[in-house]
Amino acid sequence: MFINTGTYRSITGHAISGGLFSLMCAGAANYAQYKKGQIDKKRALKQTTQSTLQGAIITAAAIGATNAIGKNNDDSPTHLALEAISFVAAGALAAYTINKVFADESSCEQITQKSDIGEENESDS
Repeated sequence: MFINTGTYRSITGHAISGGLFSLMCAGAANYAQYKKGQIDKKRALKQTTQSTLQGAIITAAAIGATNAIGKNNDDSPTHLALEAISFVAAGALAAYTINKVFADESSCEQITQKSDIGEENESDS
């Protein structure tokens, strides 16, 4: 055992808890912005979905890392630390990927809207 982190925790259970907590927080924040007219309904739903997925993944990665550090076996502290770092890296990569996927969708929409505007201007000439 590298550090006594208590009993083993369910990664799946904590991912669900993290996702639900993120859903509640992001949902409330985005709903408030929607009601104030700061964002539209589609954007509020996209941001809430993105935050929910990222919250679930980050929570799962954190619990996985904690479980790795606190394992009760004969692995070396270096092996346990590398396993924990792997969980953190995988979680960070997944959260980054989700961020890029959602950012790419919105940038694709902006490009489409700009090209539609450009086509309208060309037909006016």
